[in-house]
Amino acid sequence: MAITKLPLLWGHVALFKGEADWWDFAHESRVEVAQLCGSAFLLLVGAGRYSLDARLHHSLTAEATPH
Repeated sequence: MAITKLPLLWGHVALFKGEADWWDFAHESRVEVAQLCGSAFLLLVGAGRYSLDARLHHSLTAEATPH
């Protein structure tokens, strides 16, 4: 995002002639911002008990404990 979208914010590249501003940057970087928000959410909250890593951890701990 820093390499591809910041030139829009700085005004070096405009989507429309003579109109390089914050809204061009916000419009073009909406997907990247959504991905960053989703990644931050998963980093803070975790994937949950239905995720693949939780199932693998549960199966590994079940095999390791003696019956």
